Amino acid sequence: MKEPRESRNEEGMTGLLDGWADSQACAPAETPFFLEPEYVATAGREAGLEPDLVTAMALASGQIIADPAIQALAWHVYYRLFRAPTAADSQVKQWPVSVAALGDGTGLLYLLALLGGLPELRALYQTHQVPEWVARDTLYDVQRWAEHYRRRYGSWGIGPEDVAWLRLHLCGELFGLGRLQYQPGSWEIMARAFRHRSS
Repeated sequence: MKEPRESRNEEGMTGLLDGWADSQACAPAETPFFLEPEYVATAGREAGLEPDLVTAMALASGQIIADPAIQALAWHVYYRLFRAPTAADSQVKQWPVSVAALGDGTGLLYLLALLGGLPELRALYQTHQVPEWVARDTLYDVQRWAEHYRRRYGSWGIGPEDVAWLRLHLCGELFGLGRLQYQPGSWEIMARAFRHRSS
């Protein structure tokens, strides 16, 4: 499959296309599942996205499916986010905000590919009995960053830096609990902790 042309950020486009041959070697013969209309609608509801955003996603998925090169790019983005070897966050943050063939729709391509991680996240939540309200609070961040993107660029989507951050949510590495977010892991900064003798 021919690689999509670059738009504004040549260096970022080069980084985006890293691993292109590998991703295309295992690309599905049919439309990637995360671009299918039914999946887009279900993912939008599951992530608690606003109807206007889900509608924009549905329109974008149709446009992406209609162009084989852009569909191949959508699969590549999904592959680099969730299939080994995944792109490092530092690489994702350098991806271009706009690809020539998509223009303002680039942010929606990133969003659609990102939401392709929902099936694995759902399975992870079920395995660890994560409550529905935690899932809802965690995924609400997708809507929050889509709104941020819209204020900045005037259209729905998410940018490369948002993709790197939100991948934590979709990989089960960050959890929302009300207004707070928690990322399980080891504390690597040297510190001393004290407690009261009687408590």
